[in-house]
Amino acid sequence: MMQGVFRCSADTCTARKDLTLAGAGGPEKLKKGDRLAKKRDPQLETVWEDANPYNHTFRTLGLEPPIPFFGWMKKRAICPASQQPTTDRLCPTCHKSLYSQFGEGTERRLTLIGATNSGKSNYIAVLVRELEERLGSRFGFGVQRMNQYTSTEYDTRYYAPVYTRRERVEGTKKVEARRYAVAPLVFGLKSKSQRGFSTISFFDPPGEGVINESNVERFHQFVFNSHGLVLLIDGENLAKDDQSGGAFKEATTVLEVAVRQLEADRSWTKRLRPYLAIALSKADLLSGLKDMPAQALTHPNYDRGFDFSDFRIVSSGIETLIRRRGGSNFCNIAQAAFGEDRVGFFALSAFGSAPDERTGAISKLEPLRVVDPFLWLMSQTGILAATAGAGR
Repeated sequence: MMQGVFRCSADTCTARKDLTLAGAGGPEKLKKGDRLAKKRDPQLETVWEDANPYNHTFRTLGLEPPIPFFGWMKKRAICPASQQPTTDRLCPTCHKSLYSQFGEGTERRLTLIGATNSGKSNYIAVLVRELEERLGSRFGFGVQRMNQYTSTEYDTRYYAPVYTRRERVEGTKKVEARRYAVAPLVFGLKSKSQRGFSTISFFDPPGEGVINESNVERFHQFVFNSHGLVLLIDGENLAKDDQSGGAFKEATTVLEVAVRQLEADRSWTKRLRPYLAIALSKADLLSGLKDMPAQALTHPNYDRGFDFSDFRIVSSGIETLIRRRGGSNFCNIAQAAFGEDRVGFFALSAFGSAPDERTGAISKLEPLRVVDPFLWLMSQTGILAATAGAGR
């Protein structure tokens, strides 16, 4: 039997009759007219370090962990105490509020990993804008922010710096509390030609968090339960480095931590492993490398969908570049852990050119291949139909 977790939405939850409520601290007997004071939610406080007072939670038929899941979704319930209807559904594991259409579409989680300064936050800022403004019209889908947190966080933290102030996005806060690192940005992709929709959850953990294994264990227990990972490698370091492999030292650490976290999951050997998109960021700085594939520095044609022929050429060229510059062990770890057919190699530039060294201002914004890793993951996980040279 499936259960759902809801939170009473009454301004003041007042018992309409004598009853006994189940709670984390044990049964609570109430008399008609008793008021339930708002208090801390033990689940939220434990998982998110959220000590704010909330109305009480209650369970009803309709949803139970683990998620994602299959079955009937209940979106509305009646509080047993106040008898008031509520649509505030909670994650049964952590008690964070779920967006209104949770469970109705195809859920996909994508996690960005990479060392400090690899460009994860800038990547999100430009990727979402490219999906909304350019790719949506070509591929026939609209991009919707699925909750207020996503809308506010993206507009304030990602969009405003790059597109309004023309500066870099400030790096993700160092992991000092769960609430700083775990909350995902959730976007819905609604197709004009197909019924239903897909939701994409972006996680942007700080570089310190994915390198420090204790932080991963404490703050990102579910982050790596993803359908696809995008691992960014700082192209600036690669452009400056010789062929000793030093540019891949931190990226290898990030990859090894991710693999250990995935392997610690008991279901790792029983389910399909996520796809891994390995991307060189700041690709505009790599144009001078003689082994940089020329096609990776050109803009692909998305008119017929994701072009797998282009992908194969670029992926093979970037893998060769990485191996020639001391990253063979890095590539071997990735392909052994995820499977050779589930790893793709990319190069991208969020801005298209480096910001001004003195002021940090972005004088010209011309994103290069920013959407490629995302489109590849979408096509491999069934969200986007493969229409050009299908297959890896």
